[in-house]
Amino acid sequence: MKIYLFSQALDNKSEDDWFEAKNQKPIRIHDENTTAIVNNKIFELCSTKEILAENELKIFHSLNPDQSNNAVLIIDLNDKDVNGRRSLTTVFIERFHERDLNIDFSAMLNEFKFVTGRKVKSNNTTIDKLNSTIKLVLKKKAMRKKNSLVLIGVISLLILLMLVIGLK
Repeated sequence: MKIYLFSQALDNKSEDDWFEAKNQKPIRIHDENTTAIVNNKIFELCSTKEILAENELKIFHSLNPDQSNNAVLIIDLNDKDVNGRRSLTTVFIERFHERDLNIDFSAMLNEFKFVTGRKVKSNNTTIDKLNSTIKLVLKKKAMRKKNSLVLIGVISLLILLMLVIGLK
């Protein structure tokens, strides 16, 4: 599992803030190839997948063939740039499983805000909503998968039954 954090520079002049979370501590990424790859993955997921939550939090989610998950979280933490425009924070979580979600988003986002010079304290309601929404989304995805498998089983059974009846 990898976690990336991104926000535009607050002064609109500096390099944008790209970080990878290692042990839930944000480490600045300076490599343009890495930021370009991560940016492309974020764009691809956001342009092709359904928004699973809205308000101060938007979640885009996909299930990988290996049953791991990718998610993009776009969070409004009430940050504003020098021109007074909202500066959203994007978190990209790549290849995670439900068991991996013991992340302290509050601590990680507060550390990100500190190292990037953002002054506003994170809204704990948003962070709590973030933690619960991700887990809820994963449970819904798992339920849909189980329901699909049951439906496939029932259809297969009906086809088999029709073949048996048709052979008599």
